[in-house]
Amino acid sequence: MIEESQKRSTTSQKFWDAFKSCVEDNRVRPDRSLFYVKWGQVFVNFLPGKRLRDRSRQDIEAFIANLGKLDKVALPHGGSI
Repeated sequence: MIEESQKRSTTSQKFWDAFKSCVEDNRVRPDRSLFYVKWGQVFVNFLPGKRLRDRSRQDIEAFIANLGKLDKVALPHGGSI
């Protein structure tokens, strides 16, 4: 059980490291790229259990519509949208 949890954690970390690298490859400064990673994580957590590749335009629209309802402390930049 611990082994599977560790594997998921490692896989997740590899994904977010690759995401951060991609953001930086697209001209985002390294000192700002974590901001994009954190927003990506907020989006992933919005629909837990639904893979990113399976998300639709409607999912994105629902996420954006829901931003005002999110706990401000949980937002990547501390609260203001």
